[in-house]
Amino acid sequence: MKGMKPTDQVLLFHAMRLAASVDGRINDEETALVHGTLAVLPDFEDLDVDALQAGSDALVEEFGGLLESAEALTRLKPMASRRKAYLLALEMAHASAGVLSIERTLLSMLRKLLRLDARVAKQMDTVVGWKFAGR
Repeated sequence: MKGMKPTDQVLLFHAMRLAASVDGRINDEETALVHGTLAVLPDFEDLDVDALQAGSDALVEEFGGLLESAEALTRLKPMASRRKAYLLALEMAHASAGVLSIERTLLSMLRKLLRLDARVAKQMDTVVGWKFAGR
């Protein structure tokens, strides 16, 4: 994968990975959500999780670190793909008992990198919060 342009699927997976691991570990809820998302979203149909992980690893290597590799998400061109990446990251952040400060910081950075309107991002956060309410 090194030297190759990552696919949108790898970039979407990478958005989930960023949010799931920004706090230093990926917990059981986040792992379950990643696998569930891969199983149901048409974007990931017939894709191997090991290939997605390898693509994500290549981005981390290319950019010199996990947080630095968030810059790779700017390669998503359609706004719909950028919104989806942000939404997937939001879901990962909400998957455990609450959104941590470091996750909020990452989400803010992603919103700016992906050039998402702050109002739209806030609406997305509200809706995803409803989805995970009561955890």
